Amino acid sequence: MGVPKPTDRKAPRGAETSCLLCAEASFGPFTGVPTKTVGSMNDGRAACRYKRGQVLFQEGNPPHGVFCIRRGLVKLLRYGRDGVEHIVGLAGPGDLVGHCAHLTGGPLDHGAEAATELEVCHLTEAAYACALNKEPALLKHAAAAVARELGEMRNRWIERSEKTVPERLLELLVRLPRKKKEGGLFVEVPLSRQELASYLGTAPETVMRGLKKLADAGCIATHGRTIRLLVDSNEERSTYA
Repeated sequence: MGVPKPTDRKAPRGAETSCLLCAEASFGPFTGVPTKTVGSMNDGRAACRYKRGQVLFQEGNPPHGVFCIRRGLVKLLRYGRDGVEHIVGLAGPGDLVGHCAHLTGGPLDHGAEAATELEVCHLTEAAYACALNKEPALLKHAAAAVARELGEMRNRWIERSEKTVPERLLELLVRLPRKKKEGGLFVEVPLSRQELASYLGTAPETVMRGLKKLADAGCIATHGRTIRLLVDSNEERSTYA
């Protein structure tokens, strides 16, 4: 996954929440999957909460199910040869994580850690695998999701050469979870400057300069980790390059 989707849509609330209810509300990864299949997975579902910094799963381990994010943000991590942690993606509400290994049959090729307070639904390995085996539509759906993620990853590599750091930084900021308050839209950035640099493929000093350029151009106003967005999320800007 690349940049998380805008988070205006929210997961259904209530004790009766289920995979089927989310799918019927067009929320989450199983939208469009046959009702019978979605309903069958609910027996293997458990609602979970994670605190910031808690690990959902680790790179190299066998998969133990999949996680559908209801609220919050997840960092997808890989480690280099020198043991340095790299953020290879971010996942937000409606995204599924941990699913790729179910298609490859191998161990998990990345880890996942809560970047914020997190609400997820965990589907057991048995429930998800059984549904994949029984329903070709779900298997096709899962393969399409992986293909989209690969496309997003390729786009990120292209953008590293075609877009400036301020452009990529603003694109990320306008797609992070945000709150509407008096004075506009505010983003509580859940990543440190080092983590932002890791995700963007640059240095922390370059991130700091990028934030200053965005502020000088009137795109954002910074208050520590809180950033007020001064541009529309759909507005394209190139004057801060």
